Amino acid sequence: MRKGFTLIEFLIGTSIGIVIIGALVSFFFYGHTIVLNKSSPEKRKMIFVFQVMEIINSDLRKAGYGIKNQTMDNQTPVVTELKKITVRYVDYEKDLNGDGIPDCENETFKDDKKKKCDYVVVYEFKKNKNNLYRRVDREADGNFTEPMPMFDENIIEIDNFTVKIDNSTHIVKYVIKGRMKGRESSNFTIEDAIICRNWHY
Repeated sequence: MRKGFTLIEFLIGTSIGIVIIGALVSFFFYGHTIVLNKSSPEKRKMIFVFQVMEIINSDLRKAGYGIKNQTMDNQTPVVTELKKITVRYVDYEKDLNGDGIPDCENETFKDDKKKKCDYVVVYEFKKNKNNLYRRVDREADGNFTEPMPMFDENIIEIDNFTVKIDNSTHIVKYVIKGRMKGRESSNFTIEDAIICRNWHY
């Protein structure tokens, strides 16, 4: 009775095993790459959308904070015109000293003691560039940062941006319509409604 394998049988068995494992590995990685290539643009779009919504919503939630004279023209918490919205507030989360402790919680908008707490944020849709832009005046003194695009222009094009303000409830509703570049049937609409709880008048 024969015990064990001959060297030739062992080599043939090993070769067959290596071929099978190689085929399985190639199949797995090829299939995995196809799935990633198909899903990545959609995932990137959703990441951009949620990031943009969170930034806009954060500004709107702060609107009016620290503003005592909210009925004055240059101190109204939220103002909209055409494809543009302006949001004003004292950034109560701002850490001026770098110690991890907010320094602006009890500050007043347009108070010269801590001008760095005052924020004016403008969102503006530019049709010729198919994007929504954000610029910030960090001391509410008229010196804005350069407009920064909210979406990656290589991936997403914005077609429209509309804002409606309910002055009685202080609810701000916005709608952004756009599409993914280079993809058919890739139109999307994102919308939200934020209650500006710090807007009292």
